[in-house]
Amino acid sequence: MSESAELAELKAELAAVRAQVAKQQERLDDLKPFLHVQQQKDGTRYLHITCWGIELVHPDVPDKSQMLLYANKDGPGLSLWGSDSKARMILKVNNDVAEFSLFTKDLKHAVWATVKEPGGLGQVGVFANGSPRAVMKAANNDTGVVSVVHDDGQMRATMASSAHDGGEFVAVTPDMKMGVKVSSNGPHGGMVVVHHANGKAGVILACTAEIGGVLVNNSAGKLQATLPAS
Repeated sequence: MSESAELAELKAELAAVRAQVAKQQERLDDLKPFLHVQQQKDGTRYLHITCWGIELVHPDVPDKSQMLLYANKDGPGLSLWGSDSKARMILKVNNDVAEFSLFTKDLKHAVWATVKEPGGLGQVGVFANGSPRAVMKAANNDTGVVSVVHDDGQMRATMASSAHDGGEFVAVTPDMKMGVKVSSNGPHGGMVVVHHANGKAGVILACTAEIGGVLVNNSAGKLQATLPAS
């Protein structure tokens, strides 16, 4: 090969390399608004990334997503997915309200937690394959409440307590009539009330100003007997 031919080949290779470098530089220029290197006083360097979403995929199956970190107009979120690319956990801030959800493999709720504002009142719900089962929450007036519910969302048993009113437990019948009530805030101390199937109070165990007593009512709520006898 002549010297002129070699020179022409080298020029062509150099032009190709310059084109590749220019293309890579263009790609780097596109990334500059999103990548920033910050250096601390001790010389430590950190990479700062600005973006709306980061997706992590399975190392052996790139088309299967396993995690998504994102931001949108309602707030940021983190979603962790199972091997079927369905969400198992979602942590997000929705319009300044924090929410946390755990899901079954069928994308049905298992656990849900949030904060009710104003007041910063935390709430946690527990589900059985999407159907509600229990709720624990903070309520107004420094009150805490734990409730057991059924598919219809109606309460079947509730325990509530506050520093000012003491504690109370209530259980209802399957047809939503009062069954049992236990309270630490009776007229003169603790009180237990057992109800008839129609919701009328049947047996009342309570304290008076001086002694304890039992009242027995019929199904119409009419007093039948007392202990001590009146």
